[in-house]
Amino acid sequence: MKLLLSVLLILAAAAAQAQSLANTEWIRIRAERKDGSRIVERSSSGDLNVKYLFTADSMFASVGNQYNKPQAYRIENRQVFVNNKPRYSIDSLSEMLLIVTELGGKNISDDLLNTYVLLNGDFQFDYAKQNGDLKIQGDTLISCNNRFSPIFKGDFASALLEWFPESAPNRSLVGAIVLNPNGSVHDVQFEQPEKFSKRELKELRDMLLRTSGNWAVPPLPRPYLLEVDFEFNFVSSGLSRHVSLVFNEGNPGFSRPLSTEAATASDKHFQEAVKAFEKNELEKAAAAFEKCIAIDSLNLTAHYNLAVTYYKLGRPDDACATWGKLRDLGQKKAEAFVAEYCKK
Repeated sequence: MKLLLSVLLILAAAAAQAQSLANTEWIRIRAERKDGSRIVERSSSGDLNVKYLFTADSMFASVGNQYNKPQAYRIENRQVFVNNKPRYSIDSLSEMLLIVTELGGKNISDDLLNTYVLLNGDFQFDYAKQNGDLKIQGDTLISCNNRFSPIFKGDFASALLEWFPESAPNRSLVGAIVLNPNGSVHDVQFEQPEKFSKRELKELRDMLLRTSGNWAVPPLPRPYLLEVDFEFNFVSSGLSRHVSLVFNEGNPGFSRPLSTEAATASDKHFQEAVKAFEKNELEKAAAAFEKCIAIDSLNLTAHYNLAVTYYKLGRPDDACATWGKLRDLGQKKAEAFVAEYCKK
């Protein structure tokens, strides 16, 4: 943390000059309540960090190491407007660090708003290396984690779902994509692929090779190859078909990978929650949604349903916290819920 602390001291000594965010990428490394009451999030090498990519007029947020759809943004009077709504005030902006605070309505108190510290993507390598978060194998290969990782700029999960045959058994596939510094795919490796035929493995390999050019690779001091772990889970419960795609498997938080057994259990809890909600058994529904999310934290539908259940139970703070988490991941529907219901 020495790098972060030294930069914060510099920023405390002199306010940064306003500058454009265009063509920059930022990784969120800390979040705390605006009133300083508690730390909401502190990044570690195992966490899935939220990243933001800015072009001249669009902002992308990453979820599960994949960028979501762009949102229009602009900066006026040191405020960041997202989709024409004021979302953040810029507290400090330097070449290395961006510090912003959420903007709330007149009835929203500071204990519901967060201040975020974000690190410029150009400094990710040095920051991760200084904190011991990089595994460098010789001079040619970096095993990436969620602190330092390329971002996939596409919707690969949809392609996997189209490929996944309806009658196929529940299966998982673990492997790694090795990337060149320019974002092209250098190699694809599979581990223990016994449950897949040679034809299926060839088709999946070809799909991964076609992701060349769709990876945003962070700046590197030398032309390292980058190894990105992945896990695919194909699950059919009889009620639905589901594909989960996780990069950098083994990390907690939103990036937690699922075995086929876990994905099936998560879907079972989800169906239990829906049935309980329809019967107005809200406590039971909330408990089942929580169990679903505890297993599959990438299930955004479960998060939305849990928030609504919380609200109906008279737990608005829990509902707003859940919507706020989704909003921070670029979910427009959640942003609307926060604006409508999260006022004191």
